[in-house]
Amino acid sequence: MQIRSYGKFNLTLKVSRKSRLKKMHRIQSIIFPYKLEYDMVEVLSYQGQQTIFTCNRKELDWKNNTVLDAYHKFVMMFPKFKAVPLHINLIKKTTIGSGLGYSASNAVALIKIICNFFKINYHSKKIKKLIKSLSSDALFFYLEKPAIISGYGNKITYLTPNQIKKYEIANLKVIDSKISSITKDVYQEFDYNYQYYKTKKNINIYYNMLQQPAFKINPKLKKFYLALKKEHQNVMLSGSGGAFLVW
Repeated sequence: MQIRSYGKFNLTLKVSRKSRLKKMHRIQSIIFPYKLEYDMVEVLSYQGQQTIFTCNRKELDWKNNTVLDAYHKFVMMFPKFKAVPLHINLIKKTTIGSGLGYSASNAVALIKIICNFFKINYHSKKIKKLIKSLSSDALFFYLEKPAIISGYGNKITYLTPNQIKKYEIANLKVIDSKISSITKDVYQEFDYNYQYYKTKKNINIYYNMLQQPAFKINPKLKKFYLALKKEHQNVMLSGSGGAFLVW
C-alpha cells in the first residue's frame, strides 16, 4: 500500500519571535499545494516482532524522523495497533531541506495510509487532533487546499475561489536549488537577530520573513538567489528551505 506525499509553497510568511512559554513561533502564511514533485510512503505487513522503518536515503536519520514520530503518536492514540508489526518505507524523491514541507507531508501521509490500512476514519476529529500534534505545517497537508495558516500553525482558513484567484500566480515556477537549508537553524538566526529582521519592510504582496536569515547562515543560497534574479523579475525563497519561487 503506497501513497504520494506532496509539497507546498508559501506565498507569504510572517513570523514572530519564539514564545518563551510555548517555545514556538506565531506565523501567518498563505500556502498553496505543490504537486509536481513528491515522495512515496509505503506501509506493508511485517512478520517480525516490531514495526520497522526504512528509507532509500542514507542521510536521513532512520531512528529519529517525522514519519516515525507520526507512527509513535498514532499508536499512543490507538494502542491496540502497536501489537501489529508494520514495515514503513519512505521513498524519498525530493531534496531534504527544500523548504517545501515534505518532512511534515511525509508524516501526514503516513497517518493517512495507516488509517486506510487499519480502516480508521481519516476525517474523524480524533485523527485531525493527531495531525495537529505533528508539526506546524501538518494541518495544511490534512486536506491540501490553498489556505491561510496562522497562530502556531494550528489555525487554518481555506481560501475562497476569489481569494485563490487573487493570490495565485499564473506563471509561477518552483526551482529547487538542491542546497539544503535546515529549518531549526534558520529560525535560530531569526530569533538571535529578531530586532533587525522584524524591521525589514515587506513592500510586496508576496514576502518571506525567513529569507534574509536563511541567506545570512547560508551564503550559497544567497548566491543562487542572485543568479536567479538575473533571469527572473521576481524571486523569493519558499519557507526556510532551499527552493525558490520565480515568476
